[in-house]
Parts: sequence; C-alpha cells; structure tokens
Amino acid sequence: MRGSWRFLPLIVGLILLLGMGVWLVEALSRLYSSIAVGSPLLANLVLLMMVALILAAVAMLVYYGYLFLRPKRKRSRPVKPPQTKVEAAD
Repeated sequence: MRGSWRFLPLIVGLILLLGMGVWLVEALSRLYSSIAVGSPLLANLVLLMMVALILAAVAMLVYYGYLFLRPKRKRSRPVKPPQTKVEAAD
C-alpha cells in the first residue's frame, strides 16, 4: 500500500503534461488556421518559428537539467606552497 503512493505524483504529472501538450497543439492549430486565411506563407513561417521556440525551450530544459542532476566532481586538494627555500628548489 505504501509503495503505490510514491507513483501518484508521477502519474498526476504525466497526465498534466499530456493535457498541456494537447492544449498547445490545439492552440497552435487555431493560430495557424486563423493566419492561413489571409496568408498561407506567413502562417507557415509563424508555425515554424513557434516550433523552433518550443524545441529551444525543451533543449534548454534538458541541458540545465543535466547540469543540475549530474554527479558532482571531486575536487583535488590544492597543493600547499613550500615553506622553505630548500623545498621550493626541489
């Protein structure tokens, strides 16, 4: 019983994401059809620009997600400067 509650936010998030995707496609379709009445070329250019912006936003999200979720690099300790002239000469 306890394990099934872990997947609830994931399922709700996926349903929300799919719903917003359907809404976005429907809104772009309405925008395209309303512009295409006057100028089909302009409608194609606007649609291409919107798709490019959406792909750029997804790419940015993936890139910054990768930067945030990648494993941390272990930093080496800085080398201590030599205390005497003899140590510095070695």
